[in-house]
Amino acid sequence: MLMNYLQVSKVITLPCGVTIKNRFVKTALSETMATDDHQPNHLFNRLYRQWAIGGAGIVITGNVMVDRHALAEPGNIVVDSDRVLPKLRQWAADGTINDTQLWM
Repeated sequence: MLMNYLQVSKVITLPCGVTIKNRFVKTALSETMATDDHQPNHLFNRLYRQWAIGGAGIVITGNVMVDRHALAEPGNIVVDSDRVLPKLRQWAADGTINDTQLWM
């Protein structure tokens, strides 16, 4: 018997209007792979691209801090200025291929 009664592969539209391609969610992890300056790098891009290619409907990022003096742990990303925007855009581009939602 197929597991279609679970409807895991069925599209769902959230009350806010966002459509999710399926009900598979990769939850937040603390990757601890940021650069010494707490920025995302090719490791993040490759990892999140693989999760998106893998078919998850939603991928939730790991720890992203807004104050570099309040890190949860070394290797966390910090977004505390506009200078990180180009790297965040690339991370987002890689994490949203295959119609995947990337939520920070």
